Amino acid sequence: MLKNALILSLLVGATLCKPLYKRWDDFRVKHAWTDGVPKGWEVVGPAPLEQRLTVRIGLNQGGIDDLVAHLHMASAPSHHRYAAFDVCGQAKLTFDHLRYGQHLTKEQVDALSAPHPHSTGLVEDWLSYHGLLHDPESQLTRSSSGDWVSLSVPVGRLEQMLGTKYHVYKHSATETTIIRTIGYSLPSILHDHVTVVTPSTYFSHPKPHHKTSFVQRIEGVPPGGVGGVTNLVTNSADSNNNSAVSPTCNDQITPSCLNALYNISYTPVSTKNNSLGVAGYLNQYANHVDLQVRKCRIQVSFQPTHPDSYRLGILYEVQTGRGRWGL
Repeated sequence: MLKNALILSLLVGATLCKPLYKRWDDFRVKHAWTDGVPKGWEVVGPAPLEQRLTVRIGLNQGGIDDLVAHLHMASAPSHHRYAAFDVCGQAKLTFDHLRYGQHLTKEQVDALSAPHPHSTGLVEDWLSYHGLLHDPESQLTRSSSGDWVSLSVPVGRLEQMLGTKYHVYKHSATETTIIRTIGYSLPSILHDHVTVVTPSTYFSHPKPHHKTSFVQRIEGVPPGGVGGVTNLVTNSADSNNNSAVSPTCNDQITPSCLNALYNISYTPVSTKNNSLGVAGYLNQYANHVDLQVRKCRIQVSFQPTHPDSYRLGILYEVQTGRGRWGL
C-alpha cells in the first residue's frame, strides 16, 4: 500500500512539473456564413494547397475605447467632459477647453491601439507552433502598433491553423475568381485575442472598372451632340443655365464642365490650412503620377511647394498596416 502511494505521488509530481502545452487544436468557430455560399458566387474547386496567401491577423486593440474617447474630446467643442454648463445644467458650446483641436500624435495613437502583450505572445506562440514565426518565406511584418500581423502562408498550412477548407470561388456576373472559405475557427485560447483573420469569409462584389473620361457616340448624333442620352447640355437638370456649358462636355468631363452643369460658382482662396486625405483599400492607392498629369492637363487651384511634398496628414495604409506621412 505504501509502495502504491509512493508511485502515485511521484506521478503527480511529474505531472505538476511538466509544462502545460496550449491546445492549438481546440477549435471554436470564429466567423462563418450560415446560409452557405454567398449569393452570386459559386464553388469552382478546392484551393491549391501549395499556393501562398497574404494572411493578415487582427489582434484585439487594448485601448480602443480610450482612443475613441480622445477622438471625440479633440474633435467636438461641445464634448460633455469639457463643455461649460449654465445655471440650469444645460451644456453650452465652448472653444476654450484644453483638448479641442489637440489631436493625438501617431505615437500616441499606436500606444492606444496596441494589443495587450499577452495577446501578442499568444499569437506568436500559435505561429511558432505552425512553423511560421521565424520562417523567412513567411515574410512576417507587423503594423506600427502591433495590432496587425501580416505573413505569407500556404493554403494547406492555413487550413490547419483555422480548422477549415479553402476553395476557389467564381463570381457569376464578372467571372472573377478568389480563394475564400465560408467559415473558419480559431483555437479557443485565441478567441478573446484575435478579432479577424483575412482572407477568409469576406466576399466582395467586384465591378468592372469604368473610364472616368470617355467618348460615347450615338448613331446619327454628330460630335458635340445635338440631343440624346449623351448630350449633357440638353439633358442638364437646369436647362436655363445650359448656355454656359461647352458642347465638348458631351465627349469628356472636366472640372469646368462640372461647374457649368451643376451651376457651381466657386473662387479658390489661397490658404495654408487646406488638407486632403486619400484612403486606399483593396489594393487601391493614391497615384502621384496621375495627380501630376491632371495638374498639367487641367488647371488646378492648388500648388504644392514641391512635387513630392504631400504632407497632408498622417494616413494609415490598410494593406500594409504602416502609418506614414503624406499620400
